[in-house]
Amino acid sequence: MALRRIAGIVLLGVLLFAGCAMVVRQPAVEGKRCGDTPQHVILIFLQGIAEFSLRLIKAVIPEGISAFAVFGDGDPKRGQEVVRELLRHPEVSAESETGSTYELEQIVETQAPEKFVVAVRRETEDGQVYTRSFLVRLDVTVNCILNVKPLGPHWTRVR
Repeated sequence: MALRRIAGIVLLGVLLFAGCAMVVRQPAVEGKRCGDTPQHVILIFLQGIAEFSLRLIKAVIPEGISAFAVFGDGDPKRGQEVVRELLRHPEVSAESETGSTYELEQIVETQAPEKFVVAVRRETEDGQVYTRSFLVRLDVTVNCILNVKPLGPHWTRVR
């Protein structure tokens, strides 16, 4: 009887150990893949911003992360403040609104493979042109944007 009990415990132990070992050896379940290259993902994100398309923006950020959190270092409230500041026309008061178009000027790789400096051109309906750079951090294993941080405090007027 004792021998059966020991054999049963050993068998249970072997099955548990083998089950754990199988879990360890299984490949990680891949989440969403946002694009083929970081540059492509950045272009889609900028298109989403230009078109005010939440669908395009959400397509290039990981599931479960809010679009505002991307701009706020993980904090959606801070991200809302950053987005409001970015969309505000640099020379127009709050009572007056003017539309802008956004274009990608340049994507520069940094020494860190997950970070890129992105230069954006902004042109208003009345012909004023501004530029601004952003530091974009991606999860390069799935090419999803994790964080967008404006570099410098303001849009710089070019013409």
